[in-house]
Amino acid sequence: PITITEGLADNYIFSYSAGTLTINKAEQSITWEQDLSVLHVGDQLKLTAVASSGLPVIFQSLNSSIAEVNSTNTEYYLGCIEEGKAQIVAIQEGNNNYNAAQRIIKDLVIEKLYVRGDANGDGVVNMDDVTFVTNIILGTEDAIDAADVNKDGEIGMPDVMFIVNYIKNGKFPDE
Repeated sequence: PITITEGLADNYIFSYSAGTLTINKAEQSITWEQDLSVLHVGDQLKLTAVASSGLPVIFQSLNSSIAEVNSTNTEYYLGCIEEGKAQIVAIQEGNNNYNAAQRIIKDLVIEKLYVRGDANGDGVVNMDDVTFVTNIILGTEDAIDAADVNKDGEIGMPDVMFIVNYIKNGKFPDE
């Protein structure tokens, strides 16, 4: 119980009467201004939402096969595992003094990072890409945008030569 006694003031007269003091939990909100619109497979970044109460915010992935959330002590990190769509939730459940905050959900689209010359999409530029583009020219592989290495709008022998030049010299002819 809280007991109040002996209040003094020149301008006031205090009278005390028994009663019940009720303290309600305070409201809180989460602010999460982080831009998660451009993400690529392999990206990792620290998640940075904050609660107005100062209490820690936790994060969860709603599709952990696409994007996972890991924590170290009070810091949370997003790991982009593979191409696709996912959602990340910021949560603050409250405590004895604060109600739970309204959760914030962010939609993510994780894309595969395009590597110029990597026509077959395996993450490296090598002779397999030359073979892949050659097969597109011969009609045994379906054409994809990544095979247009020289960006002339067509897939042909110049694209093969761009890849060979990169493998041989470490740069493309137009660099």
